[in-house]
Amino acid sequence: MFLLYVHHIFCHKLFKELQSGRTRWTSTQLRCWNEASTLFLFTGEFLVVLKDTIQMDLKISRLIAPVISLTLAIRTYKKFRNNA
Repeated sequence: MFLLYVHHIFCHKLFKELQSGRTRWTSTQLRCWNEASTLFLFTGEFLVVLKDTIQMDLKISRLIAPVISLTLAIRTYKKFRNNA
């Protein structure tokens, strides 16, 4: 949960930068940062709900799968957007 607080504080900083017209992040970087909170929430819920039911190696592999799928989805969308 601490990571979600840090993420929220950093998002507020980014919001203030965008309001003032200064931004150093690309749209792809912002899209990835947006998905970070989803991954933090998914990881927290996954570890709490399934902490005793499966082994640690399965937990790690099931946590890595959404990260890989989100990365592929972002890259695919970027290619699609650039070609359109």
